[in-house]
Amino acid sequence: MTARELPALADLLVTGTDTGVGKTYVTAALAAACVASGRRVAVLKAAQTGDDDDAAWIAARVPGIAVRTALRYEAPVAPVVAACMRRGVVTVLSQR
Repeated sequence: MTARELPALADLLVTGTDTGVGKTYVTAALAAACVASGRRVAVLKAAQTGDDDDAAWIAARVPGIAVRTALRYEAPVAPVVAACMRRGVVTVLSQR
C-alpha cells in the first residue's frame, strides 16, 4: 500500500522489539512519504529514554510535521524499567 492509497484519516504504528532496529528511520520514511503525497502528518513518540531525541531527529528530516514525545526518562533503559526506576519501584522479572 502506498501513502496515496491510505484512507483519508489513518493511524500507523511502528513498533520493534529492540533498540537500534530502525523504528525511527521507518517512522521518518513513512512521514516523508505521506507528506510527499499531500497528507498532514503528526508523529507521536510514546516514550523516549536516555539522551537521544528521536522526535527532534524526525522533525529535522521531515519539515512541516507535528512531532511530540509523550514521556521522557533520563535512564537509557527500556521505558518500563525507566518508569519503575523513576518511581523507586524495582520489579524482578523471572524466566520460567
